Amino acid sequence: MKHKKEVKMFFGAFANPKKFEILRYLLRFNSATAGELSDNLKIEQTLLSHYLKDLLKGKFIEVKKEGKSRVYSLKEEMRPLVTTMEMSLTSYLEM
Repeated sequence: MKHKKEVKMFFGAFANPKKFEILRYLLRFNSATAGELSDNLKIEQTLLSHYLKDLLKGKFIEVKKEGKSRVYSLKEEMRPLVTTMEMSLTSYLEM
């Protein structure tokens, strides 16, 4: 397979419950700082940093500097995909 690493990163974002939780949060609230994500999702800062790095490398999210803060948001082209995955998960859990 030509893009093994990219495929692993893509599915890893949905297979890891915390990474998927970050994507869902950003889908709902549009943007957040690392502190907001850590507080609201109850993810320890060091682990959150690792997850955000993976999601940035996977091109799921983007980051902008606002003053001293870094603000994370879901890339616009990823919104339909995350929405579909969330709806699919909800349907699956209701079976």
